[in-house]
Amino acid sequence: MILTKNAKMIRHHLVCACVLIAFVAVPGYARAETNNESAAVRSDVGRPDPNALVQLGERFASSSPQDLDRAAALFRQAAEQGNAKGAFLLGQSYANGTGVTKDTAQAVFWYRKAAEQGDASARRSLVNMFYFGEVEPVEISDDGPWWRGLVRQAEEERQAYWRTFKAADQGDTDAMIQLGFDYLTGVGIARNYIFAQAEFRQAAQHQRIDAQCLFDIVSGKDDQPGQTVQQCLDAATQGSAVSQLAVSYMYRNGRFGVHQNLQKMVYWESQAAAQGMVEAEYSLARDYDGGYGITKDQKQADAWYQKAVKQGSFAAMGALSVQAWEAHNPLFAQFKFEDPLGNPELAKKYQELSNEHRGGYIARDLMLNLFAPSEPRRWGLR
Repeated sequence: MILTKNAKMIRHHLVCACVLIAFVAVPGYARAETNNESAAVRSDVGRPDPNALVQLGERFASSSPQDLDRAAALFRQAAEQGNAKGAFLLGQSYANGTGVTKDTAQAVFWYRKAAEQGDASARRSLVNMFYFGEVEPVEISDDGPWWRGLVRQAEEERQAYWRTFKAADQGDTDAMIQLGFDYLTGVGIARNYIFAQAEFRQAAQHQRIDAQCLFDIVSGKDDQPGQTVQQCLDAATQGSAVSQLAVSYMYRNGRFGVHQNLQKMVYWESQAAAQGMVEAEYSLARDYDGGYGITKDQKQADAWYQKAVKQGSFAAMGALSVQAWEAHNPLFAQFKFEDPLGNPELAKKYQELSNEHRGGYIARDLMLNLFAPSEPRRWGLR
């Protein structure tokens, strides 16, 4: 299309007008955005509102592009006013090195501030760090009741480790095996697979066939699977609960040359559970709960969960609290779920404890740690 001279002039003026409008409007928009942010964080008494500071910080942390430095600064402002979420997010910033220099001590400091105010995420983060050996809870001058509880747990575990160590040093083979478990799971002492092997080997030299089974597994002897399986089957047949659960684990996952066999899996974990081994009790409960390898039976599942809870299983507490929640949730009314606890306060307590200690489900799972060296690529050990 051919434009007349007047049409060209009109188009030129329109383009200039649009450019001018854009030039004026963009700064205006930026000023409006800044003013809105300022209003958002201003409280009635003139101090920044800590909840608004946290929300604004989260926006900067999740925006594209991110502004992590500004986010961390806003989290700090909120945390210094005593805001629990702000303290948690600042601790997380220090833990991950986002917006601030990575600093574990500072992460723990701010996590503690949030944890003492009941922040579930902060509590879970601290417990995870403890279970994975990243922090050693010790008494601090300004500590609160929640942190003191974690310090007490750590001290009790250290004392139990040293009692076991002394008994093993005097030739007690049960203590040697328990010491191996402590080294595997990092209870009372730093996790150390080499030391665990040494303890199992020493007990095996005292004619403990169950210790030989454990040594072969933790040594990752998948090149001689038949020998390892036979050692463990012999020990399981003689009544070793941990060997029974180890054999069950082999049949569950098809480890050390055996084919997956759910019937044998259930048989051996039932034997271990009947001896009161808490890991076996929880495992059997889950299989009854899900109908895995056995006919689904919720009453049997709950009975085994309850047994595991009595021995301090946080995972079992979590399973029971979920059932209690489902039983009272209108969304699941058609299923007519039963509440296995019948006590809302107890259900809440179990839920909180299971959430706090969720990291221990992996960090302190005996079978996962026992078989980890035979699955190096899965666990990053080699």
